[in-house]
Amino acid sequence: SQWLASGVVECEPCEFESFNKYSLAWNVDFDSDGQCSTKFCPGETSVRSFQDPRLGYFDVILPFYAPASLLMLLGFTLGVPYLYYNIITKHTKMFSDTEDGGIEVRESRVGMETMKKHQGDVEWDYRVSGSNNRAKSLYSIFEFQFRFTKLVLVLQKLLIIAIVIFLYEYIVPAAFCVSLLHFSFMVYQMYTRPYFDPKSDALAIAVSFASSLNPLIIVLADYSVLSEIPFEVVVAVILFVNFGLPFLALGVGWVYSLRHRKVLVSKQDQLEHDFTEAEVLAIDKQRRKLDMELDRITLRYVLRVFVVMAFTGFISVALLVLGQFWQAATTKVVATTPEFLGGQFKNFYAGCQIEELMFKNELSDYTSWQQFTKNCCCSDRENAFAYGPEFQAGRTELWTCANGFSKERFRVGSTFIRKFCSPKFESGFAAPVFDSTSLQLVVKGPDASYGIGW
Repeated sequence: SQWLASGVVECEPCEFESFNKYSLAWNVDFDSDGQCSTKFCPGETSVRSFQDPRLGYFDVILPFYAPASLLMLLGFTLGVPYLYYNIITKHTKMFSDTEDGGIEVRESRVGMETMKKHQGDVEWDYRVSGSNNRAKSLYSIFEFQFRFTKLVLVLQKLLIIAIVIFLYEYIVPAAFCVSLLHFSFMVYQMYTRPYFDPKSDALAIAVSFASSLNPLIIVLADYSVLSEIPFEVVVAVILFVNFGLPFLALGVGWVYSLRHRKVLVSKQDQLEHDFTEAEVLAIDKQRRKLDMELDRITLRYVLRVFVVMAFTGFISVALLVLGQFWQAATTKVVATTPEFLGGQFKNFYAGCQIEELMFKNELSDYTSWQQFTKNCCCSDRENAFAYGPEFQAGRTELWTCANGFSKERFRVGSTFIRKFCSPKFESGFAAPVFDSTSLQLVVKGPDASYGIGW
């Protein structure tokens, strides 16, 4: 998703360090008049991950990462709404169908309440209020006609996540979109008041209002509007909107909730007024039996969805791991050589082969530092566009070579041996040679030898 959001579909221009400042005539064929860029970055277009340019879209992302993302989307992102929908639909059917174990409500008593609420709402309130099944919280906190509100909430969260992912580079448009989404949801809640409890309606409206205003603070800060307002005023407004207003709404909703609860008790008394004691006991027994059946159905749906989640998750992880292996096996970018690499080679290769292998790894298949620098150009591995705030220049070199390979060199703390991207070692330091004791290519200096960082 970040690749889609970035919109990067072309190679960025190579920024090779200029070798002219070192006055080295041997490199003139590769660096003068932009020869490095001409030879190694001819300007071809490709589709790549801008966080890691080694990940080609058609080589790694499409065959490995894209199927993994799609499976995760189906198994998790869509699996949970699918589970909620099926549970709510099945429970609604079982609550309403008296032949399937639902609680019977006498029509004469229902008719008494239809002046204020729909018949379905009255029956739903009576049947669900006494239930203790484990999935009750998915729908019991909402009115009958809004029993799928939980799905609406999940959809809202998915839209917010999508906005954050796809518009993360465009802060102001993303803030406006998130604010508009919260505001639209607040209007929906004010119009429908979907919760069964009035204090839940009041709190939800207040929270949505606060959530719709918070992103606008980013916009105001971006346009330096907040800098013209006293800091104490800004803090006071933010605290009131995010804490004071919700608590105030909760208090008002609580008052309405107490009156609402009295009305519910009165309705239940009216509905059960002409029931005999034996009928009330029979209804309680029927409710317990129905709850057991509802729990069994819920468990069945949960198991089915969780099996699908486990399957899609396992396959997704496998594809991601395979993609990493494929990228590592096919990439021509050799990472910074770890200090223990020679020791690892010793476990698998004969001693006479280690020197050759170390030269190939350190010098991209060239046999000497002079040959390596004659056929390779250096650039900074990092760039401000890809690394953002974490970008720091001069940490890692990327040597791009004529044979198609590239070599990374981590240089922090070792530029006294060789300046960043310089093909020439400082005075007193010799070109790298193989050391049979440490099994490394080392640069010998006046006082010590250095196996890494050169």
